[in-house]
Amino acid sequence: MFQQQLPAGDIRHVVLTQLDDNLVVRGWSEQTIRVESENTPAIFQHEGDTLHIAQCDEALLLHVPFETMVSIREAGGDVRVDEVRQLELSDIGGDVHVERINGDVLGGELAGDVALSDIRAGVHIEHITGNAVCNTIAGSVELREVEGDLAIHDAGQATLGHIGGDCELRLSDNGAATIENVGGDFVASGLASLEVHNVGGDTVIRESANAVLAVGNIGGDLQIIGAQVVRVGNSGGDCDIRDVRGDAMLGHIGGDVNINGIGGMLHLGNIGGDASLRGVQGSIEAGNIGGDLTLQADFPAGSTTRLNVGGDAVVMLPEAANLAVRAQVGGSIKGRSLSSAARGNSVALVYGEGAATLELMVGGDLVVKGNAEPRSSSSSSAWSDFAAGFAGMGRDFERMGREFEREFGRMGRQFEREFGHSRMKSKMKEKGKGPHAQVRVRINDREWRFDQERLSRIIEQAQRAAAEGVQGAMEAVEQALSNLKMSVPPTPPPPFTPDANAASAQAQQERKAPEVPVAPDDAPKAQRMPTTEQEREAILRMIAEGRISPEEGDMLLEALE
Repeated sequence: MFQQQLPAGDIRHVVLTQLDDNLVVRGWSEQTIRVESENTPAIFQHEGDTLHIAQCDEALLLHVPFETMVSIREAGGDVRVDEVRQLELSDIGGDVHVERINGDVLGGELAGDVALSDIRAGVHIEHITGNAVCNTIAGSVELREVEGDLAIHDAGQATLGHIGGDCELRLSDNGAATIENVGGDFVASGLASLEVHNVGGDTVIRESANAVLAVGNIGGDLQIIGAQVVRVGNSGGDCDIRDVRGDAMLGHIGGDVNINGIGGMLHLGNIGGDASLRGVQGSIEAGNIGGDLTLQADFPAGSTTRLNVGGDAVVMLPEAANLAVRAQVGGSIKGRSLSSAARGNSVALVYGEGAATLELMVGGDLVVKGNAEPRSSSSSSAWSDFAAGFAGMGRDFERMGREFEREFGRMGRQFEREFGHSRMKSKMKEKGKGPHAQVRVRINDREWRFDQERLSRIIEQAQRAAAEGVQGAMEAVEQALSNLKMSVPPTPPPPFTPDANAASAQAQQERKAPEVPVAPDDAPKAQRMPTTEQEREAILRMIAEGRISPEEGDMLLEALE
């Protein structure tokens, strides 16, 4: 058992490197440094204001004064750090748990899960392979890539790159957030401003009444409750937006739209399903609405609203309506002082001075609700051909919207597969160097353990299987390991056989011959890239033939997904 305690003196920085096992660093009020481990570190030296501790293959416990800066590099196990001045992390193979740091937390490559809490400055980390949780961060959280899920609670502001899984964001004091991509669902609150480029799943933003929100493409549903200004690109699912003080601008929506309470202008692209637009105080601009429409707005003087509706439309007039309505309707028209049961109608109505304009093309029926009497009205029903044509157009709108919803949902799922590493992550823990360095692979809630020697044997078996005619074996194993972000070990050459020697001689002879172009259809099948299904079949065949164990094959099949 190694134990050493020395006066801190002028030591302000402790650097720990090449640690194979777990590490715990705790700050304390003593002006001494205490080191405990089963074995003596190979390097333990004091240079100027820095203490170097390196090459320890057993778990290490370190106590340092609160004001010490700690740097941890190349640690194979889990790391826990409490109450130091500043922390630097890089090349950590296990999980990281950090609490009560007076300064910044800086990180490079962190292979496991990361939990940070009570950081009194900022957090800046390059790459986290697992999940990450950041609680009570006084400064900015900057994360370049998190392959798993991310939760940030009570941070000043956030700058995030690629988040592979779900992302939950709650900022304190109305902070600002900028995010490149979220592979899964995104939930945010307490924002002053937000810019998100892509979200693969659903998006929910709430409790951000003063926020300016800019969201690009969303694969799933969108819900925003409370904001200053809203700008959204496209959403593949349904859309629910409420209580926006200023303008709201949205692109194409694949599903239904429910909007209630817009203080400014409302701009909408095409809507695949039904639309309920209520409490709109400014003008309205929209593309095609595939389903039914419910509209209740202030219709301010000078505004013009034009809407194409594939289904039925219900318009609720304000109490003192000052509006001119022109509508072409494929079905019937109902309202105060006007009624027509015939299909195919055109109507012109003027309420008050007609200072605002509402133009409608409705494939189904139109109902105008309100106590106001139109000052003038006119209608005609001499265009029944339009009724049938526009009703068909409405069905086309709705079909187009549903197709958009399916297509954008597919794009969202594809994006989640590309960036959604929360479903698949690998961890590397090394206990010592060489072929027996341990590899821990976790996919979903399942875990496999290997060493480099075993992985090399899998590669060798795949190479043998490919040489013996199992199409896709080598490609399948390489693709699986690539998905796990694991480097492929170097493979030995295939074993010597007379046939292989003859084939090699023949290949050398062919290389001397002039090249002859070969049409793609005439190319040998063995030279074509295998499909995913062929790769799966190759792995199953390798299991059946005993080349790899069922456990190894199970891991490879999961990784291929």
